[in-house]
Amino acid sequence: MTKYQFLLKKKQEGELSILIKDYGFPSYYPQWMEYYEFYKAHSTMSYTELSCYFHVTRSTIYRAVQFMKSPHIGTVPKLRNA
Repeated sequence: MTKYQFLLKKKQEGELSILIKDYGFPSYYPQWMEYYEFYKAHSTMSYTELSCYFHVTRSTIYRAVQFMKSPHIGTVPKLRNA
């Protein structure tokens, strides 16, 4: 499960706004989700083109995409002690 999938599930369950408001999740997560959804739908566009579409910096798009497609902490296998 990616971070995007986790956040999407929380959004669909109506819990994302509560996590943002009451538990301190970053308020930019919904916007980053939008960037990521657009990125997936327009995979031929560069980060620069996407940044022009949303009027944000290229690095913002890059950070959002990399964050959203990274594994959610609950799905990362734990390393055994050597």
